[in-house]
Parts: sequence; structure tokens; C-alpha cells
Amino acid sequence: MTRAMISTIKPCLIFCVAAWTILLTTVAFGAAEDDEQLEDNSERCINLMRIDHTHILDDSNILFYMRGKKVYINKLSRRCPGLRRADSFMYKTSSSQLCNVDIITALDNIGFGTRRFVRAGQILPN
Repeated sequence: MTRAMISTIKPCLIFCVAAWTILLTTVAFGAAEDDEQLEDNSERCINLMRIDHTHILDDSNILFYMRGKKVYINKLSRRCPGLRRADSFMYKTSSSQLCNVDIITALDNIGFGTRRFVRAGQILPN
């Protein structure tokens, strides 16, 4: 690499690291606030392998039907406009569990367009 390339890449790298740090700090701070507000009977995570199927109630609530007949309601951290209409979502986790700080994404039926992201929020027995 030439010095000109390095001097161009370095500011971009610093910006990217700073942006990720701010994002992670914001998510962690929000998670800490949510932990203080959790109800006594709420779960922080559910095992992905035990999920049988899901049902989107509205733009703020998703039912998770588990193997063994247990049902959890996920009260999203905030409203996710278009979630019910889209009738599909995805989630990304870093483990084998869906936790109250993981990100849920509403998917449109066409496969492109605006995607809405929201933290999972409270997971309560239904």
C-alpha cells in the first residue's frame, strides 16, 4: 500500500470504530434500562431450538409457541411499524437463544424496501 492509500483508509477506519462504539454503547445502555424495568415473571431469553412457530399479534407483540405447549409473548422495546402487515420477521442472535436485547427486523413481502429494526424487549409467559 502507498502512503496516500493508508492516509485515506486510516480516517475511515477511525470513523467506523467510533460509530460501532457509539452503537454498542447505546444498545448496552438501553439494555441496562430495560433490565431495571423487567417484570418479575419475564424471561431474558428463549431457546431457539424450542420454538415451534410464531404469530405476529400487532406491531408491538409477537407470540412464540414453544415445543411442549408453552407460549411466550414478546413485547417489543418499541412499536415496529409495518410488522403486522409484513407478517414476517427475522432475528439475529449471537447465541442459541433469542434474548430481550437481540434485534428483530420486520421483512416486507417483496424482499426489498425499508426494513424496520427493533430490540426484542420483554419476553413474558402468556
